[in-house]
Amino acid sequence: MKKTLRAKYNTLRKEITENQRFLRSEAIVQHIINHQKLKSARTLMLYHPLPDEPDISSLIDFFIKNGKEVYLPVVREDRILPVRIFESKDLKPGFMGIMEPTLEDERPFSIPVLDIIFVPGVAFSNDGQRLGRGGGHYDKFLKDREAWTIGVCYSEQLCSKLPEEEHDIRLDQVITDEI
Repeated sequence: MKKTLRAKYNTLRKEITENQRFLRSEAIVQHIINHQKLKSARTLMLYHPLPDEPDISSLIDFFIKNGKEVYLPVVREDRILPVRIFESKDLKPGFMGIMEPTLEDERPFSIPVLDIIFVPGVAFSNDGQRLGRGGGHYDKFLKDREAWTIGVCYSEQLCSKLPEEEHDIRLDQVITDEI
């Protein structure tokens, strides 16, 4: 069931034109910048998008310049490690070709307390269910976190219900180009 849904939502995402992807990503960025929870948040974990995901990468430098501590996920040994970044130019391709900071930038490495975590996905439900790419990385990472979690997607990726397993972690909110 999840495999079929991944194929469906991946196809929907790939049908979005480059121009629409740009415009709709900008709408998502504005929704995030204007989010009430960001006013008091100090530490954020963003992600660097894959080519078919909403491009929120401009938020990295925006939030750094506005005094937030910004972290990006680095996948090592099947788990996510949030690594602080100081400039978006300090990224290199990592797991699945996703741009990420180097672990050497954080010595010694420690898991920060995060206020807000932005989460990518293949599909989301209105009540926070998430269908990821199938590796379980975010479910494992979010399991013990108390941060406010926000899924980020195009409106086509939002549905009323998704299949849910015991290990799946619901998000607190989903932001699209429309909401």
